[in-house]
Amino acid sequence: MKKIEIKGPIIDDMYGEFVSFLGDSSFVYPAKIKKELDDTNDDVVIEINSRGGYTSSAAEIYTILKQYQGNVEVHVVGEADSAASIIAMAGDNVLMSPMAMMMIHRASTDASGNADDLASGKQALDELDQNIVNAYATKTGKDEQDIFNLMAKTTWMNAKTAVQEGFADGIMEFENDNVKQNYIAKPMLNATMMIPHFKAEKILEIEKLIGESQKRKNQKPKVEETKKDDKTKLVNYKLGLLFGGK
Repeated sequence: MKKIEIKGPIIDDMYGEFVSFLGDSSFVYPAKIKKELDDTNDDVVIEINSRGGYTSSAAEIYTILKQYQGNVEVHVVGEADSAASIIAMAGDNVLMSPMAMMMIHRASTDASGNADDLASGKQALDELDQNIVNAYATKTGKDEQDIFNLMAKTTWMNAKTAVQEGFADGIMEFENDNVKQNYIAKPMLNATMMIPHFKAEKILEIEKLIGESQKRKNQKPKVEETKKDDKTKLVNYKLGLLFGGK
């Protein structure tokens, strides 16, 4: 069974590929998860410890996991907050560590512009909230209005509460380094964090500069240039001996 980790801010592919190019593998983005799934045909364990991030990216990862042909088991080992909780809902089986937490809330965004712009932004957030409600309702079987009420007041759930509310299927137990499941009977967008923002043209510009620098670093001097440099040094040395230089 292949393990895929979701441990860090959830960002989009453009930012994800950029920070990955710079050597930072702590961020999570759809293309990264898709590549890991493309490399296996096995059942997978999605191990989550994330405070969330971009809702649109979480929605794409949710869809990727739901479309995967193998079994998807989610282990919440730390936190599955905000957008990360949406991803958790894609699991065929969702297990919470006894120390894990899950948080759900209404979608949020930054808004600016005139009254019409703000009204449009509110309408978009209302629609996004409904999408999130749908994901939670599909997993939990709860009434949509009940879920919306939980989101509206920003609800935190420990492992036992998450299982009782239907957001998880069981609590992880540990025996000989293997995870077992302890079932508990249950009734029948963007996280608040700092995520880097770069303009697309700046990303391309920096990638180009880094690529050119790496190319120059990897270039080896031509044999002719090396010989020419050695000959020049020899001539200068001999002239120094003749004229008393060093």
